[in-house]
Amino acid sequence: MGQYLGRSFGEHLGDDPRVTGRDNQILRLLTSIESRPAPTQRMLAGQLQVALGTTNNLIRSLVDRKLIRRLHQDGRTHYSLTERGVGEKRRLMEQHLHVTLDHYIDIREKIASALERLKGERDKLVFYGAGDVAQIAYVVVANSTMELVGVVDDQRAGERFFGHPIRSLSALEEGRLDARPFDVLVIASFRHARQMTEKLVRQGFCLSRAVSLL
Repeated sequence: MGQYLGRSFGEHLGDDPRVTGRDNQILRLLTSIESRPAPTQRMLAGQLQVALGTTNNLIRSLVDRKLIRRLHQDGRTHYSLTERGVGEKRRLMEQHLHVTLDHYIDIREKIASALERLKGERDKLVFYGAGDVAQIAYVVVANSTMELVGVVDDQRAGERFFGHPIRSLSALEEGRLDARPFDVLVIASFRHARQMTEKLVRQGFCLSRAVSLL
């Protein structure tokens, strides 16, 4: 589900008052400092993939709060967690896990509700998309009478998805993927569902055979 916030969870967690972008930055920074010996500010900025100035401001804030300490060695400045910093990292991690679990359950129920409408009539599925949403949808399908025939995703073609080879969208034919028949194409994304639908239209795919999980 991603290091801290998977992409699909991120769009839902962003609306949750228990989680802020700064909390997530602090958690990632504290974890990075704890997980590697004597990290420098430049190392931390690279690991977090943020600007050096942003990292500097965040570090100064955490030093002021006595969550991290500066260490000077061989003419370089390194950082380590204080006892208070270890406690804050634990608190933020617990908060993150509680919120992520709540949203996982919410997303799973939404997906289950959408797929329930297909049961009995259209049981053979192909997933369009192999990200977090598809992974949760797979759990739902695996615990039902439905069957996942295959997966298409241009960004991850050549990889595998729970044993299924991920194919490019061009491998999709009307009602078939790799000569295997399917009933419906499930657009397994929330954030990119519109763009994915438009791509299907450009390819000439019949949208009556596609369903969105939104």
